[in-house]
Amino acid sequence: MLGRIPKRTITRLTLYYRGLAESRRGDFVSSNEMSKLTGFSADQIRRDLSYFGQFGISGRGYSVVGLRKKLIKILGVDKQCNVAVVGAGNLGSAMLKYGGFEEHGFRIVCGFDANQGKTGRSIAGKRIFDFSRIKKVSRRLKIKIAILTVPAPVASVVARKIVESGIKGIMNFAPINLHLPTTVQVLNMDMGISLQRIAFLLKKGGYR
Repeated sequence: MLGRIPKRTITRLTLYYRGLAESRRGDFVSSNEMSKLTGFSADQIRRDLSYFGQFGISGRGYSVVGLRKKLIKILGVDKQCNVAVVGAGNLGSAMLKYGGFEEHGFRIVCGFDANQGKTGRSIAGKRIFDFSRIKKVSRRLKIKIAILTVPAPVASVVARKIVESGIKGIMNFAPINLHLPTTVQVLNMDMGISLQRIAFLLKKGGYR
């Protein structure tokens, strides 16, 4: 079933979950109310949810608590997922200090870096290990996802080493496309491209 679900649907599910978290009106929420919370049409919301079954109750809508639990399970964050930051520079250090991931089921447990001046110390209570130890440490700490924050020239080599360690999920902040096995899930977070998109929208639509 998962193979026929559009990727954009999965992205929208995360926004539906956020909308439900912001819903404080009662025990149930209608698709029209969710539309106001998320910005997506009621038809789109019903269509996306229909991929996973029937969750609504006729005349009442969706149970806020029940649908949130369903979405957590669908998104695979019903159990805590351990995450490591690879690259302890300015961006990596900020990621290690950020505590907002835990409310979504993700826990940053450590960092990795090849710079001997950074390894062995801790940032926000998370130890920075030498990158050469990633295979051993990731297995011991049961790390499932790596946040990659290294410079572009070394990102491809580092990413391959991450995959060799057994980690199959990478959030890539390096401004480069990674060519990895199809069994590895990569999400590219190119802030430069995002800024270009915002600049285009400002030029196209003005300052509204």
